[in-house]
Amino acid sequence: MYDSIGFIRSATRISFSAVLLAAVLPCGAVAAQHAGTTPPPTAGEEVAASPKIHELVTLLADPGVQKWLREEDDKKSNVEPGRNAGGDSISHYLIARIRAIRDHIAALCSTLPDLPDQFARGVGLLQAWRRVAVSQSNAKDTPPP
Repeated sequence: MYDSIGFIRSATRISFSAVLLAAVLPCGAVAAQHAGTTPPPTAGEEVAASPKIHELVTLLADPGVQKWLREEDDKKSNVEPGRNAGGDSISHYLIARIRAIRDHIAALCSTLPDLPDQFARGVGLLQAWRRVAVSQSNAKDTPPP
């Protein structure tokens, strides 16, 4: 009897550890990505712009370039109005799958507080089933009066 409860506790600990690792590891990857980047300048700091950046900003400020950019944007939006251009890419598919996995993990985590009660209920049902099976087998072995 106590062996099954110990097994259930071990299984619960292992399952909880697996869920915790699955939830925490992506957070570490995001932190590692941001660790190598330089922080953005604060409001008082000035950023030294290279001559190429200055040339780009000047070019984008030109009214003729702005007009051309608007025309190109209108052309792209009129080519295929019914189709979502970015919705079919692999990255969108992977993002959707990762979101579904995270939602599933969140749903699993929400059931964790009730898990010990569910295991206790399962153990109780198995023990009741065993008592019934043992009593039926004893009844078959006993000769009728």
